[in-house]
Amino acid sequence: ELAGDPALQPIAGISETIARPAIVECFPDMFDAMFNMFKVMQMDFEPMEPLFAWAPVSKYIIMLYVVITNWAIFSILTAVICDEMAKVTQKLEEDNAAAEQSQKNSKLIAQIFDRVDSNGTGAITQSQLHQLLDSEEEAHELCDAAEIEPEDLKEVFAILSQRKEGGADLHIT
Repeated sequence: ELAGDPALQPIAGISETIARPAIVECFPDMFDAMFNMFKVMQMDFEPMEPLFAWAPVSKYIIMLYVVITNWAIFSILTAVICDEMAKVTQKLEEDNAAAEQSQKNSKLIAQIFDRVDSNGTGAITQSQLHQLLDSEEEAHELCDAAEIEPEDLKEVFAILSQRKEGGADLHIT
């Protein structure tokens, strides 16, 4: 019944009684052959012992196979790790840039408010705000730093302002 099996047909120049059992034992069918090669890739050479005994030169072929497959796996692993590291680095750089920009904007806003607080009270009155809005350059600079539109500046002032005790003027402290 096995006489028609191509795996059992003689190999040119090699004794059938020696070659067939070694090859069939290492590679009995496609799935077991794949599994055995996987085991070899994991440095388990036991499935290949019959092949090594039959043809010692096969050790070099298997050695080359192990080197190439492990190199491929390590290359893929390295690529994945490098890609993830690049993503983390990019996110960190973006976060640092955003923090630096926020700090710069805070300083700029403080400088503008110090300039607008011409009387040095530590508070900006509604009239001082109108002077700021009349100065288009300073108003634009403040709006850029606060990341708001010029028309929203009055609304921000209204939200942040307080009435002085006994006074009618609104101010920000």
